[in-house]
Amino acid sequence: MRRVARHLEASAASVIGQFHRRRGQGGQDGWSTASGDGWAVAVVADGVSASPGSEIGARLAARWLAATAATELTAGKAAADLATISRWVEALTDRLEGLAQEMAWPGDGPVYAIADYFLFTVQMAVVDRARYCVAGIGDGIVGKDGEWIILEAEQAGPTCPMYARVGADVLDAPVDTSVQLHLEGPRDDFDRLVVATDGCLDFLEGKPAPLTRLVEDPDAIWRPARMQAQLEHLCARFGWPPDDATIAVIGAVG
Repeated sequence: MRRVARHLEASAASVIGQFHRRRGQGGQDGWSTASGDGWAVAVVADGVSASPGSEIGARLAARWLAATAATELTAGKAAADLATISRWVEALTDRLEGLAQEMAWPGDGPVYAIADYFLFTVQMAVVDRARYCVAGIGDGIVGKDGEWIILEAEQAGPTCPMYARVGADVLDAPVDTSVQLHLEGPRDDFDRLVVATDGCLDFLEGKPAPLTRLVEDPDAIWRPARMQAQLEHLCARFGWPPDDATIAVIGAVG
């Protein structure tokens, strides 16, 4: 029988992929984590490469979602469920759409600012005092205790939350921007929850997968600098991934 976790920690790490390194660019991923008395949250957001400033939206989104979740979790609210995460994502897209409206050139709608700055995928893990939930929009990787779910991009490319805020005539095909549930269960039914961008796919080869060994490192959970160093070590050993690779972990410790 699994022991109920006495304490939760959240940590994350990120590296820039070879594609962006060769072009002299920074990474386009965003991440944010937070934890408190009986709760934790971890978010990763992956900016679309074709969008020149998508890292801005990805980083804003990750920080905003984590901060919003932390506010409600600190207040003792039950928040580890699909409906709550969907509400947060909807509120985020409201805020970004308003900002895109303010950034629009005279006579233009918000679509150009959205395309330049606010196209990203997002995956989120939330643990409250009773349950956990992992959900998001778009491609990436999620995992629980070494079991991985690879979230494939659609044929036309990754789905982004902000596609819901542009006209149907702008998109090549109808897009489902609803938040998708990946994992859920009782709070005492996990040791590690992981959300990661698709740049981490290269580290899922082999048994055990290098990514599994990374998240099982107990020191990396409460020491973000160690998790960062361990991710960079994986890159040095197995090769730097083509795309940015970002991982965020919630771990039960103590």
